[in-house]
Amino acid sequence: MRKYIFILLCFIMLFLSACGTSKKDSVPSDKAVSCANKAIETAEKYLSYELNYKEAKEIIDDLQSDMEYVSDLSTEDPNYFPDSNIHTAIMGLSIHLIDDNFKGSDETYSKIQDDIEELKKLID
Repeated sequence: MRKYIFILLCFIMLFLSACGTSKKDSVPSDKAVSCANKAIETAEKYLSYELNYKEAKEIIDDLQSDMEYVSDLSTEDPNYFPDSNIHTAIMGLSIHLIDDNFKGSDETYSKIQDDIEELKKLID
């Protein structure tokens, strides 16, 4: 009986230790945070008419290129998931910039604002 209790406790401890290494605990790399901050700054300048579409799109495209390293990371890398989320958010921002350039509506403006908020959440 003691043997079974001991084995059960070992499994519980193993399970709890695995839960402790949650992907939520991982933080983005410095490079990803830098790219996110630059994307936020660019989007805010675009929305306040300090940058035109072409200038903003060029910066965002460069940031996407800078974030391409994410595709080479292993899922075991502690920065993989947060960096991947930032990369995806920057790609979404790029799409919404294009959309805003062609439509220029309150909806597209709002989507860019949502992208800014999402990036801010990802680096906090």
